Amino acid sequence: MSLTRHEIAALVAEAAPGVRGGRIERVFHPLDDRLVLVLRVPTSQGPTETRRLLLCFHRRHPRVVLADETPQNPETPSPFCMALRHHLEGARLDEIAAVAGERAVTLAFSARDESGAARRLRLVAELFGRGGNLLLVDEADTIVAVLRPTTSGVRPFAPGATYVPAARPGTLPDEPAEAAPLPAPTPENPFPLNRAVEQRLAEQETREAFEEKRTSRLRDAERRLATAERKAVMLAGEFERFQKPERFLEQGELLKANLTRLGGADVRGRHEAVVQDFFRPDAPEVTLVLDPKQSLRENMESAFKKYRKALSGREKIERHRARTSREIDEARRQLDSLRAAETLDALESIAPPPRGRTAQPRRREEPAEREPKGEPGLRRFTSEDGLEILVGKGDEENDRLTFRIANGNDLWLHVRDFPGSHVVVRLPKGKAPPQETLLDAAHLAAFFSQCRDRPIVEVAYTQRKNVAKPRGAKPGLVTLGQHKSIRLRIERARLDRLLGREHPTE
Repeated sequence: MSLTRHEIAALVAEAAPGVRGGRIERVFHPLDDRLVLVLRVPTSQGPTETRRLLLCFHRRHPRVVLADETPQNPETPSPFCMALRHHLEGARLDEIAAVAGERAVTLAFSARDESGAARRLRLVAELFGRGGNLLLVDEADTIVAVLRPTTSGVRPFAPGATYVPAARPGTLPDEPAEAAPLPAPTPENPFPLNRAVEQRLAEQETREAFEEKRTSRLRDAERRLATAERKAVMLAGEFERFQKPERFLEQGELLKANLTRLGGADVRGRHEAVVQDFFRPDAPEVTLVLDPKQSLRENMESAFKKYRKALSGREKIERHRARTSREIDEARRQLDSLRAAETLDALESIAPPPRGRTAQPRRREEPAEREPKGEPGLRRFTSEDGLEILVGKGDEENDRLTFRIANGNDLWLHVRDFPGSHVVVRLPKGKAPPQETLLDAAHLAAFFSQCRDRPIVEVAYTQRKNVAKPRGAKPGLVTLGQHKSIRLRIERARLDRLLGREHPTE
């Protein structure tokens, strides 16, 4: 449950004296939905102290609180992180305050531009759950940078646009202001409310992430088990069809021994032949059913061919049944382990079963591998139809994926109007992507973009040959020729299935 306006105001009121007057030393963007400002704050004793301010935009637990730890920053900072570092590192935090009557917080900074002139900037943290956002605004209310850009709706958020507040203070319904009493500040714990709230919400995030991941893994394992069990039933039926292949061998031998008596090998038009069955102790007469369109020799050879096919088929099915039995045992063991797991670390230690024919049957039209599986800079996934989906990890990797790895007939996808990864579906020549594969790839394009937390995303798609790169354009920038788009409503279950079965690339 999201924090109320009163809880946000209380957190900010407690944190403000501890960060006011501090200078931004570093900006971290460890995850898409959270950002950390590291400040050096002067103290009454003389030396400065380090404070870490967490601005979190989790879909259920958005907050602005003081944090204890500095997160590990990604090797490649996001464009938004780079913009904040450019404008805010070295700036002084003059004031932090909750917006009256709204779940929002503003941070006012004194900074300097490239020429050294003084300027005023504000960070506006809108803590609206799924609709939350973080914007850097100048003194004229012009947006300088935005965490989650949007060009639609009544409040477009894009660099250069004018920032419009979400609502006038006091227009929202009242919220309960009661709060549980907290210990007074101490030298060891000067911000008890911030620490208590951050600890509680971090534990809730961990618990919810565990439940979501376990549910997804359980669903995937149950689906694998059900698929393997259906396959086992099918193979049992196929095995029955290939029982006793010796009957075809006996028919061929009986025809071979009686060719002369039946009129010769080239005789045609016979529907049946009565011969003595010397494979039985008393050698009774039996009637063999023949194909009148074939000669006796052709009927004989057909019987021998059926024997070889039945014998080979039975051996092949026996191998399939043994492999399917192992897959069923493995899926059951994994289900037991997943049900017993109680932590994220325990879940991570349960390796998913290797991708096999039970989970994704190989189709004849599936394209052959055209790049090594250990390709760095790319993410690899498999669609519900068994097709390979590749996702670039950065601008240069996007360029390489689109213009060096993908073939002209491959499917290419990207979110509309926002930064994101290039997505390519490997397709056999002349084949259109199945609907489920298109939806899978579109979900990945949405997730690996700045639209990842939006419930509805518009994704453009076309054949790779319709994608071009303007002369002199920076890496990752392309133009599209003929293309279509899909308005995608995000399916959490589909996304969890795809992300839970990412193939290693390095």
